[in-house]
Amino acid sequence: MKMEAAEYRERLIEKMGKDLGEAFYLLDNDINTLTLKWKNFNELYGSGQANVKLLNDVAPSFFFLVQKVFWENMLLCVGKLIDGATTGFGKKEKKNITLETLINFVDDPDLKEVLVNHLNEIRLKGSFSKDWRNRYIAHSDYDLRLKKEGFKELEISSKNKLIAVLDEIYLFMNKISEYYLDGAYTNYSMLIGLIGAKKLLSYFSTHSNSKND
Repeated sequence: MKMEAAEYRERLIEKMGKDLGEAFYLLDNDINTLTLKWKNFNELYGSGQANVKLLNDVAPSFFFLVQKVFWENMLLCVGKLIDGATTGFGKKEKKNITLETLINFVDDPDLKEVLVNHLNEIRLKGSFSKDWRNRYIAHSDYDLRLKKEGFKELEISSKNKLIAVLDEIYLFMNKISEYYLDGAYTNYSMLIGLIGAKKLLSYFSTHSNSKND
């Protein structure tokens, strides 16, 4: 039976404690939303040239912008997840809810060590997202934009790199849930999120074929 959101949140707090349970609940929602974005994006732009051609036939400039906005937003989401638990220093220090935040609330030293090592791996795989955020999406790097002598190119961002870091994030979250929730495992990749993109493509295809008849 499907658990309601409020019930799920209360269960997390009961099993994990208030701080970890609340932070886990929020990040779990963020990751689910990111996964839905990825699934719809991939359905539109990563499932064959026929779909891309269909979008270009319908509204090329609009779907170019949709592709750009979706992709950059997903990079921002990954960057937020792998940020530190705090940013800034002294009086300007701000707390964040990130994967590192979860580690800080874990009380088992062995699990904490496993998670610290895993987060280091995730950050290496996801470094491209923060490079794009810091020098192109959230900021406009002077040397990069003007291609000044000796400037550093952006790290390559690709579908395969995004999939790889998402898989590691899923594994990280499940290490926590399996420990605190009696072996419970979330198959994030199986979330149903294609209906919007699929319906859109189906609609375009049907109306495109009717016009050609």
